[in-house]
Amino acid sequence: MAEESIKKKGRLAAAVLAGSALAFSSFAVVVPAALADEEATPAIATVKPEASSQDSSETPTAPDDETSVKDSGSAETGDLGEEVEPTEPVTEEPTSSETSAEPSPETQSRFQTQQDDGDDGDGGEDNTEPDDAELGELRFAVSPRSGPSGTQIDLSGSGFTPGGDIDVKIVTSDDPDATPINYDTFADDEGVLDDVMSVEGAPGLYHVTATDVDTGRYEVETFNITDVTMDINPETLSEEEFRDNGVTLTIRELEPNQVVDVAVSNRYNPIDELSGTATAGGDGVATYSIQGAEDLRDIYVGAYSVIVTESGSEVQLAEGSFDVTSENPQVSVHSPDANDDGSIPQGGTLHVTGNNATPNSDVTVDFGLEGVEAQIVESTSDGEYGAEITIPENAQPSEKTVTVTDDETGTVGTAEYTVAEAAEDVEPTLTADRTQITLDEFVGSDDGESGVGFLVEGLEPNTDFTYMATASGPVADLEATETTDADGTARFSVYGDEKASDPSVYLGRYSVTVVYKDEAGEPQELGPVHFRVVDEITEDIEIELESDEVYQGESLDVEIWNLTPEGNVEIEWNPTETLTADDDGEIDTDLPIADDADTGVQTLTVTDLTTERTASVEYTVLDASDQVVDPSLTIDPERIELDDFIGDPEDGAGVAHTVQGLEPGTEISYAVTGPEYVSDFESTAPVEEDGVASFVIYGYDVANPSVYLGEYNTVVTYVDEDGEAQTLSGSFTVVDGDDSTGGTGGSDDDRGSTGPVDLNGASGLAQTGANGIQFGMLAGGLLLAGGALLAFANRKRLFGRTA
Repeated sequence: MAEESIKKKGRLAAAVLAGSALAFSSFAVVVPAALADEEATPAIATVKPEASSQDSSETPTAPDDETSVKDSGSAETGDLGEEVEPTEPVTEEPTSSETSAEPSPETQSRFQTQQDDGDDGDGGEDNTEPDDAELGELRFAVSPRSGPSGTQIDLSGSGFTPGGDIDVKIVTSDDPDATPINYDTFADDEGVLDDVMSVEGAPGLYHVTATDVDTGRYEVETFNITDVTMDINPETLSEEEFRDNGVTLTIRELEPNQVVDVAVSNRYNPIDELSGTATAGGDGVATYSIQGAEDLRDIYVGAYSVIVTESGSEVQLAEGSFDVTSENPQVSVHSPDANDDGSIPQGGTLHVTGNNATPNSDVTVDFGLEGVEAQIVESTSDGEYGAEITIPENAQPSEKTVTVTDDETGTVGTAEYTVAEAAEDVEPTLTADRTQITLDEFVGSDDGESGVGFLVEGLEPNTDFTYMATASGPVADLEATETTDADGTARFSVYGDEKASDPSVYLGRYSVTVVYKDEAGEPQELGPVHFRVVDEITEDIEIELESDEVYQGESLDVEIWNLTPEGNVEIEWNPTETLTADDDGEIDTDLPIADDADTGVQTLTVTDLTTERTASVEYTVLDASDQVVDPSLTIDPERIELDDFIGDPEDGAGVAHTVQGLEPGTEISYAVTGPEYVSDFESTAPVEEDGVASFVIYGYDVANPSVYLGEYNTVVTYVDEDGEAQTLSGSFTVVDGDDSTGGTGGSDDDRGSTGPVDLNGASGLAQTGANGIQFGMLAGGLLLAGGALLAFANRKRLFGRTA
């Protein structure tokens, strides 16, 4: 699987680098020349894992010298005495014989014959030419891999030219230039090699090369001609005898005091408990005992393979096998729903499999559960069988016994398993790994080390959800999607872009919310969960003012944190008021400044009445008569439901726009653009004596009101005191009841059949057109207004960090 650090990047924020095209709503504009030299804010990005590519190695050419051989030593050749991994998928390995799953036939072949199941033998490289691709992977194996001179070996393989000639050469590894032993054979119509030959020569390691004459492709295996012999006594025994007495190996013709490795495998896997080392005596004879100890739990019934190799080497010295027999059916139980301790929860699936039953006969499987009837299944021609059930929700948690009866012979086999109580449903939750983070830790890249990590739990597996992060400061909102895993969990993080020219814009409080749909398809929300980016983490009460200057009659915007969660807090400025902190221990409020408040430097004091901790900050009250209001545009609300957008403004419908700080008696012009099937709107409004102009944008009750869903952009143009045209811009969004913008609503035929709908009963902008530079500034102005957040998905290592 690809490393999690390999990610796919996608820009999602309302910001791009300077000089790049800016994307906004449903249209794209280019940064105006006036803005081209400005540094853009960081972009929002979502980073997700993707599979990594692997470079294929260069394919070697066939040897020119018929005595040349390829080097051996691949770790995936199936050499005896080493642990090998099959290339074909196998069922999950058992933690014990009671929970084992049946392996694939390829695994069985590997451990019974020690043949290569498809990997390049002993490092043999497949020198495939492109024209040979249809032949498939070239495979070649020999069995056994060791024996005295004159041993007959089986040659097997696939991927050869159908019906083509195969040249087999054997040459000693001690002298590659020696005259090889040649053997000519051929593949069948399927390109499969199946033949036997004898190997004769002096003791030593030999390379066996099989070359496809038509294509020149070849593979190499090894065979060790050895004088070492191994006796296995007994070669057949019952499971009771195997447990009580075991099997004795006698290995002869070793060097005095030579140490050898003994690897024992059954049909499914190597058995470490039975494997080990043996040391020869002065006469070159070593003995080794294999006994089915009680700690093996159930004894495997069937063939065992024994491989003897030089200690610490892959060179095989001897091999053999023995059989453990039983009259009883063999039983194993396993479950894909098993807990970590192997128990199976109520409602989980129980699989019962086994072998050693009478071939093609009825087998009765009693699951040992009250109220669950036994199943009668038919065994295969190999005596294998299988059955499965779902554990009842009301099954009593305890140890149970599966009883399998061979109806032909009446013999019985058993296996135990444990039923556990089903885990209680986990309520969906959203949690963060910290509530505060320093600016240095928050700002970074997608290296997995920066930002605040979030954990979503308790959702259904493979549930898509959207997470949104908003900041208290001039940072663009973040919105991205993620999907829960098979456990119904997902992880993501939020961090700031290290490319920001002024990282301090990231200081402040953030809110993160997750929206998903439940099993009934209804939208649900988790959060908001808050965190704060600070210069330094401290336990002292912290106070932050939006501005440390305020005019008489205005309000002092203040944020306070590090308070007792839900505790009472006394705030003294003028007058004194007691407020309650939220469950994060924070207060965000506007403190009114009286019209006749004393001007000059004042002090605001905060006291946590629970801990009696205090903190103070100074601010300056300015004389209201000195106040100069800069032109500004306020849009309220910035997010409005469709039902509230459509109707008569006198009844409260629509979105109010207020422009203040203008020259009384003048006039403004404004233009509004919206979704595809809403006509653009342009109009004017007078500036009143207080320097304020206002207007409302609303929709009409039309046949398909969903066309109004989406984002709208407003540009206000006014003339300043120097006679220069200036612009103000903003936006608002019309959403459905589920807070969705709903695309553009309906089919194209439904939306376009009667033409675009109007705003405020007129569509002047659709006929007159809008100034391109003006709208370029609209998009650019919004995009460059603040910082941006980045998201990093599936970062499991985030959790457990400390602030």
